[in-house]
Amino acid sequence: KIFKHSQKVVGSQVAVEILVDGSASMKTDLKLACEVALSFGEALQRLTKATSAISIFSGGYGVSQVLKEHGEPVQKGTSKLSTVFASGGTPTGHAMMQRMKLLEAQKQERKLMIVITDGAASNPAIAVAATHLLEERGIEVIGIGLGREGVKIQQYIPNSVCVNELGQLQFALKKVMQTREMS
Repeated sequence: KIFKHSQKVVGSQVAVEILVDGSASMKTDLKLACEVALSFGEALQRLTKATSAISIFSGGYGVSQVLKEHGEPVQKGTSKLSTVFASGGTPTGHAMMQRMKLLEAQKQERKLMIVITDGAASNPAIAVAATHLLEERGIEVIGIGLGREGVKIQQYIPNSVCVNELGQLQFALKKVMQTREMS
């Protein structure tokens, strides 16, 4: 007789949506922020039942570019880095709402949306409403604020951490995921 023993690996049943601020204020940091997000996606790719998507939001309407969809290899996103450019405003709430349905459709038990920005949302009320709606639907929302103005993310995503320089972003993402595994 064959006995099968299964063990749940913490963090492996997760779908992660990463939204990166592509507004004009991110001009000098956007490409590096995207590279860090892609490296985080690559780490998640190693977990058998994890998936990630990475999008840039800017302008006035939400997501302006998708670097990588759920189920796609990270290399697809890496190949798009040369087309990335910063412009326009910070439609955080709109982007969160646009990507919510795609995240909800993922089969993983745990769903997480990470928003990376260097300042306030163009419309904080919509960002607050989006955060509440996502949480009501069982999706954890985490904000990562960059630089001096990054603390403004706490106005619409209370579950946030701030880093003073972009070089700390990778550490912040790792810390956020480890904290989530413990809860």
